Amino acid sequence: MDPKRWDEVRTGLGTTLRLLRERRKETQSQIAERADLSTKAVGEIERGRSNPRLRSVVCLAHALEIDIGFLFYSLGRRAPLPNVSAERVESVFASANFVREMATYFQMLARADEAMLKKEKTK
Repeated sequence: MDPKRWDEVRTGLGTTLRLLRERRKETQSQIAERADLSTKAVGEIERGRSNPRLRSVVCLAHALEIDIGFLFYSLGRRAPLPNVSAERVESVFASANFVREMATYFQMLARADEAMLKKEKTK
């Protein structure tokens, strides 16, 4: 996978996480405590500097009381999560485009894992 594309995925996830947290007027510490993560880990994810495990992403979604897919709303878009109505959010999740985006994201994760395993085997 193109490293630039992977950076966009991490940045998009982090930006969405930060915006959702800020809209709830919560600190990184509050979210981290409920997600059973460190405050540092939440900050690294928000800044797009880490590759969070699926477990961490699921725990963050649970801590924010949202569907996990909402964290990937901005995936593949240039702009961060806009201020949108609840009706618009629901229509996005109902769209086939969202499903394709989620499938693409998980395919990219699988490819990145495969590449990492290949590198480890060649060492």
